[in-house]
Amino acid sequence: MISIIISTHNNDYLTSVSESITKTIGNVEYEIIAIENHAKYSLCAAYNIGAEKAKFSYLCFLHEDILFRTENWGKRLIDIMLSDKKIGLIGIMGSKFKSTYPKSSWGTCALVKGAALGQVLTINQNGIEKYINLDIRRNNTIQSALLPKISDAVCIDGVFLFTKKEIWQKCKFDEKLLKNYHGYDIDFSLQVFFAGYRVIVDNELLIMHYSGGSMNEYFFEAQKLIQKKWKGKLPVGSLDIKGIAYKKYWYNVLCWISNFVKEHINVELKVKIRKLINKNIY
Repeated sequence: MISIIISTHNNDYLTSVSESITKTIGNVEYEIIAIENHAKYSLCAAYNIGAEKAKFSYLCFLHEDILFRTENWGKRLIDIMLSDKKIGLIGIMGSKFKSTYPKSSWGTCALVKGAALGQVLTINQNGIEKYINLDIRRNNTIQSALLPKISDAVCIDGVFLFTKKEIWQKCKFDEKLLKNYHGYDIDFSLQVFFAGYRVIVDNELLIMHYSGGSMNEYFFEAQKLIQKKWKGKLPVGSLDIKGIAYKKYWYNVLCWISNFVKEHINVELKVKIRKLINKNIY
C-alpha cells in the first residue's frame, strides 16, 4: 500500500533505514524504491522518478539517514489519511506560517510563538541522542496529553513526506525550478496547500535523524526562487490560525524583524531587541 522513495548515495545508510522500515512499518504491504543519486539528479528529479515507478497509492519520501522510533507507523499514517479526505500531506516537523522573507525556509521565527511544530531525535557531537522539541505545547516531553494527534501546518520538513500518489500527480516536485537538493519540501508543501488540501504534522511519529542539513549558498538560492514563485500568495498561515484577518501580516513583520536581526546585528543586541519586542506583543 505504501511506496517508499529514497534518493540514496550511501549504501550503509540505505541498508540501515531499510531494516528500520521493515521492523517498524507494521502489517502493511510496501516497497522501497531507491534512486541511486551521486549528484546525478536534483532531489526533485529523483523523487519524481521514484514516484513514477511507484505501484502503490500512498507515497513516502524519506531521507536515508534516519531510523524510525515509532511502531506500526505505516497503518497509522494511512488511517490519518482516511480520516479526512482533505488531508494531502503529512510530515513530522513544520510550521503553521510561511513568511515573505527571501532567505527563510519554513518561514517561522522565535517571535512568532507557537508556529513551529514537531519533534525529532538527533545525535550530538559526542554520539549521544538529543531530543529536539519544536512545539511549545509539548513542554519538552516526547509525548504530551496537551497535544492533538495531528496539527495543521503550511510547510513541512523534507526529512519525511507522506502523501497520496494522486496528489503527487497534481503537485509534482518542481525540478525545473529547483535543481539542487534544497527547497523541494517547502515548494511541494505549498503546492499541496494551495491545491486545497490540508498539510499536517503528526505529533506522535518520532524518528532519529543523523544530520541536520546545510544552509549553504544553494539553500538560500532555493528559498529566493520559492519566494518569487509564490510571492502572490505569501504570507500564508494554516487554516486553523485564529485571530483577526491581518494576523498573518503581523507575523510576517515579526519574521522580517527576526531574520534581519539574525543576519545583521550582533548577538548581545539581538537579545535586547527580542526581549523588547516580546515584552510589547505578548
